[in-house]
Amino acid sequence: MSSKIDYADRDSEYDAHPSAKISNSSEVSHINKHFEDIRQVFSEFVLSVKDINKMVGVVRDLSGKTDLLALNASIEAARAGQEGRGFAIVAHEVARLAEKSQESISKVEQASSSLQEKVHLLTERLDDIQKLLNKIS
Repeated sequence: MSSKIDYADRDSEYDAHPSAKISNSSEVSHINKHFEDIRQVFSEFVLSVKDINKMVGVVRDLSGKTDLLALNASIEAARAGQEGRGFAIVAHEVARLAEKSQESISKVEQASSSLQEKVHLLTERLDDIQKLLNKIS
């Protein structure tokens, strides 16, 4: 919020001192070009974040299926009795791996959520900059 105030302060500064505005049209054009490049890279970044979220969903699904498989293996090991004891150990380890996968996925989702918040803030800032560029050109 305070950065919006900062931008508003800068706007009023430009209005009070027109000489502070960029007067050279080639400079404005150059700045606009760089800004468009930044927007393009940012758009690609946003797509990458979305791709990561899709991959996290796939891994979460695999982890859930692995957990279910471990549960089924435990049931079959119990049904097999003494002969299934070794299989029960493997089923237990598979269940632990699925649990660790779920924990890791949760951490990745938290990081992704944080990235999405930053993307939202950056989008607002880019829009603010675009408005300033439009004002000086």
